[in-house]
Amino acid sequence: MVASPETAEELVQDVFAAIWRQRAERPLGEIERAYLYTAARRNALNNLRRARLQQRWTREATAAPRSSVPTPEEETAVREMERSVERVLERLPPRCREAFLLVRGRGLRHAEAAEVMGISAKTVEAQMGRALQALRAALLQSSS
Repeated sequence: MVASPETAEELVQDVFAAIWRQRAERPLGEIERAYLYTAARRNALNNLRRARLQQRWTREATAAPRSSVPTPEEETAVREMERSVERVLERLPPRCREAFLLVRGRGLRHAEAAEVMGISAKTVEAQMGRALQALRAALLQSSS
């Protein structure tokens, strides 16, 4: 489905990692073959959707006429903003940072991130709220 053995291996490994994290709720002996195939298929389809969306964004970004070349001041401001975001992310609690990186960094939905982390989707939402609140507060302070 994904046309790359390396990607396929990574996606299957993600499924097994999620199963391993959920071993307390669902003993490994109870996992059925159909569940594994379904989980791997869903993971592959999600990967294809993300890749298609990323390709579309890339096409739109390269097709859009550029209004102007950024000034050195704008480039410096962007780099400072990126550093500020990185510092805030480093200070977040580990689970909060992991949820943010899965949702915003890898483009997973809350339910998918919850599956990867072995927690509920509501917990991922709460962690995302904390992360975004910390980012907003830090960025507002830096802009003042």
